Amino acid sequence: MRLADIVDREIADIFAEEGIDELYDTQVSPLMAVQSGKSVVVAYPTASGKSLIAYAGALRSVLNGKKALYMVPLRALASEKYEDLMSFRKIGVRVGISTGDYDRRDERLGRNDIIIATSEKIDSLIRHKAGWMSEIGTIIADEVHLINDASRGPTMEVTLSKLRKLNPESQVIALSATISNSDDIAEWLNAEHFRSEWRPVSLRKGIYYDRSISFTDGEERGLGRAGVEGIVSDALKRGGQALVFVSTRRYTESQAEKLIDIARSHLGPLDTSEIADLGDDRTADRLLKCLKGRVAFHHAGLSSLQRKTVESLFKERKIAVIVATPTLAAGINLPAKTVVVRDTKRYDISGYGWMDLPVMEVEQMLGRAGRPKYDKEGEGVIVAKTKEDVERIQERYLEGDSEPVRSALGSEESLRTHTLALISTFGISSEDELYEFYSSTFYGKQNDVRSLERSIWRVLQFLFDNDLIEMGSGELRPTDFGIRTSETYIDPMSAVIIRKALESPDEISDFGYLHTIGLTPDMYTLYPKKKEEKTVYGLIESDGYETPISPYDVREALYVGAFKVALVLNDWIDEVPEKRITEDWSIYPGDLASRVELAEWLITSARELSRLFRPEDTHRLSVLGERIHHGVRPDVLNMMKLEGIGRTRGRALYRAGFRSISELARASEDELMAVPGIGEALAKRIKKQVGGNTYRAYWEV
Repeated sequence: MRLADIVDREIADIFAEEGIDELYDTQVSPLMAVQSGKSVVVAYPTASGKSLIAYAGALRSVLNGKKALYMVPLRALASEKYEDLMSFRKIGVRVGISTGDYDRRDERLGRNDIIIATSEKIDSLIRHKAGWMSEIGTIIADEVHLINDASRGPTMEVTLSKLRKLNPESQVIALSATISNSDDIAEWLNAEHFRSEWRPVSLRKGIYYDRSISFTDGEERGLGRAGVEGIVSDALKRGGQALVFVSTRRYTESQAEKLIDIARSHLGPLDTSEIADLGDDRTADRLLKCLKGRVAFHHAGLSSLQRKTVESLFKERKIAVIVATPTLAAGINLPAKTVVVRDTKRYDISGYGWMDLPVMEVEQMLGRAGRPKYDKEGEGVIVAKTKEDVERIQERYLEGDSEPVRSALGSEESLRTHTLALISTFGISSEDELYEFYSSTFYGKQNDVRSLERSIWRVLQFLFDNDLIEMGSGELRPTDFGIRTSETYIDPMSAVIIRKALESPDEISDFGYLHTIGLTPDMYTLYPKKKEEKTVYGLIESDGYETPISPYDVREALYVGAFKVALVLNDWIDEVPEKRITEDWSIYPGDLASRVELAEWLITSARELSRLFRPEDTHRLSVLGERIHHGVRPDVLNMMKLEGIGRTRGRALYRAGFRSISELARASEDELMAVPGIGEALAKRIKKQVGGNTYRAYWEV
């Protein structure tokens, strides 16, 4: 059936420009249901056309005078959806995106017709009571099967439940991988259920063992060499690209280097002269070496620029292979003709040792095999390391069913955060109302919520004991502390730790605040490597690194890990070059970037809490937050307000004698161009920005 037979002509024309005119058979029924205003759950494999159903539903909502809210679990997925939906601006549809900054109402975002945001951002907007939330006609929940994820699942589940309570007449379009109990999700959402295993590009699965691939259709394919190198070499001979999934960051890099000669022999070396500067650290050097050989590695330790460069080069088909950790399979649209799953086990740091990957996770990886418009068939190969492995992989991953999705909301950590938010910002004022809300969640669909009674009682007791709520006469009431904690979007445990520091009778240094946020559950701890322990423990015992929270009040490992986080962040705000920070502390560029982003959020939250408990430090914490954002000492913060000026150029201007915006305004372009890193174009931009007394007065406040 043609798309134009179901949707508005104007909408069909936009899709036609993207080459989409005819529908797959599996798209017809759910699209007709969406166009009639029904809620749907669409559980289809990767690249089977789910997004078109969601986009058409969003546009239907806009044409009916309502907003569409597109909820995603990952920032990278939000950016991808934003790029896709930008094409609808041609018909006057306003598209907005927001993925961070949890401490604001963001009313400007409500000027858009379609709003794309992570579930955390949407939950934050609900907590801040953004007025435009009542205008939502369609809620799209992408990758909804991830509600079983322990870290992001509870927020996705609670946020979807809140949105349905705020907009009971709204249409819900939930997109899911093919899971065994997608009908349960449909029942929870009161939606029509559509499930299919069909893919536009068929997927052929096989097991590699001992220089041979055994496919499920009976074919045996011998290879010229052993291991992943043999599979990739065979794949490249057959045309197309390959994705290889391994279990750790270290393995992505070592495996990628082993594939350089193979990829280069098929495609020749890549001219990397046009590639943006990836940095000057060891990770950048190693990545550039791989890229020259038509190979890349991809993991969370890469900087944002490094990850985007790898993804762009792969999409442009300039590199043949990416070796990645499983996170790549979660949401980024990077299909390849061949997918290789080298490792089917992951080390569980909680003490269980090496554990089998979930079937659903392996299916997500294999689902990347086969590129629509390029391939008639994709190949997914799982590597067996022993004879016993062959049987295990066959039974578990090729013949076994995917695990049913279970709600992850039952953990006390999740309940602590969401219970406080429900009391503080969602109008819940009694235990009965609390249980009623939790009954409306997916957890409530799968369980008797009274099974949470003991956990909820402990959570309420924690919130009461720490003055986040008041209880009495059957009523639950938030305190000012509880309201600010929910609005800043930090874990209540983090707020309690920060409050303890703020109530210290002693003066708190910037380092002390950095260590405090390092102790919170919202910060990813950095534990010292063996070679760093002597340095870190020596600094803990030395003068000049006092912390407001005593090492006797927390576990030693946590205290020491937070101390390393604080040392890394202290180097950052002291303008130590990124290369030196990553090398001195044995971390990746992405690790530094993630800690900086988290630190800015947590220090901003500490600033807000200081208004209640230590107002004399509020300004100091504002300055510290700015320093973390830019990575500079206080004396160049004014320079950071100029576009095109970062930490390196800001310091160069300062060293050249430019200490204020007024001094820049008086300088000539030639004088600015004499400063290292300031070329003619940037000198002109600076002069344009600093011209006029009004601007100078604003910048130097």
